[in-house]
Amino acid sequence: MGGMQALQWAVSFPAFMRSVVAMTPMARTAPWAVAVGVETARRASDGGPAWNGEAFTGIPERGWRAWAGS
Repeated sequence: MGGMQALQWAVSFPAFMRSVVAMTPMARTAPWAVAVGVETARRASDGGPAWNGEAFTGIPERGWRAWAGS
């Protein structure tokens, strides 16, 4: 429901939004979508060389690539 709400806010208030991230813009999330989302989040949060164990020390480029699927 949050993805649909984000899309609606972007349509209703375009001057207020610079960008919108609608992760799951559907009324019901299928089990496969949950699995893909959890695995993608896990890989993206791994951090890679920018993660020092407590915080990011730079841009987590490997995590961004994992999240974007490239």
